[in-house]
Amino acid sequence: MKKHISKIALISTTVFMLLFNSCQKDNEFIGQNDKTNADSPMAFKLYKNHYPGLTENFETGTKTTFTAADIKLTGGIWNFNNALIGTSASDKKNGTKSVRIQQTGKITMKFDVTSGAGIVSFSSAKYGTNGSSNIELWYSTNAGTNWTIAGTAITVSSTNLQQTSYTINKGGNVRFEIRKTTGTSYCVNIDDLLFRDTVLLLAWMII
Repeated sequence: MKKHISKIALISTTVFMLLFNSCQKDNEFIGQNDKTNADSPMAFKLYKNHYPGLTENFETGTKTTFTAADIKLTGGIWNFNNALIGTSASDKKNGTKSVRIQQTGKITMKFDVTSGAGIVSFSSAKYGTNGSSNIELWYSTNAGTNWTIAGTAITVSSTNLQQTSYTINKGGNVRFEIRKTTGTSYCVNIDDLLFRDTVLLLAWMII
């Protein structure tokens, strides 16, 4: 019993120190398994400058056609199928670029996040004045051989970027894919992908 209590105390102390040390850093709010406006209060904080993980804002990539092809982004190589990097006034974006997916296109990581994934989030919006479409987040733990859907499909119905977050809680190697599954006459924009490792989920559970 004493050994068990000691382990809990050690974990709690470690998490407390991580959170305390991050208080001076820039932070952003991300909801848990929900779709929210970027200005709304969320369930808990993620300190993007403190915790390990990957942030992809698509600002470094260039792809001007919907033809399927690989593209080098910040974290590694992605495959864009019926997708491009949008820079027009009709593309909803933070910065100068975002992903634009048409028909039933998708974007797929061709590399793994090696530290696991506790929480994954991204922002999405309708392109221009297009109609609504459904998109899904999928993940693979065996280098893309098999894929599992994360949560349920979300309907992209806003003309402003809205953030959606998923609790994945998978350790080890994991990669992701975003699929557009409906609204073949329309396009959607995707921006600001955030991958946080499993220590974040542990911190949230203890708090």
